[in-house]
Amino acid sequence: MMSSSQTEATSGQHGAPAPPVFLRKLRRAAVATGCDVRLRVTVGGHPQPTLHWYRNDDLLPSDDQDYGGLWIRDCHQTDGGLYTCVAINPMGEARTSAVLAVLDLGEECFYVVWDGAYLTEISLLHSPGSSSTSSSSIDLGLA
Repeated sequence: MMSSSQTEATSGQHGAPAPPVFLRKLRRAAVATGCDVRLRVTVGGHPQPTLHWYRNDDLLPSDDQDYGGLWIRDCHQTDGGLYTCVAINPMGEARTSAVLAVLDLGEECFYVVWDGAYLTEISLLHSPGSSSTSSSSIDLGLA
């Protein structure tokens, strides 16, 4: 649950200028080849910051972006690397980075998240080529 100050920072309703701040930062993750993954952040600041996404210092096109998220579809091993989200507004800039590993482990799609040295989430996604889009998630409660 967000504190009132976090809610104010993300809503921007109070109008006081504030530099960008990441309320949810990127976390290290691994995904199987052929799977889709969404890297997510939550950012506060007023006015609302613009977000720019990079992989290995290369600016990514905005095609697969929504505010606070970057979709990587049909992952290949070449999609692995250091991902960075930069939030910018007139008051300043903030950035968060994490490594995404793409592993070729066969038919099953999975997504694994680490916080520090701890495994915090495992998601089993649909198999590559399957018409199913369902997923199940195990939240290990360590975040």
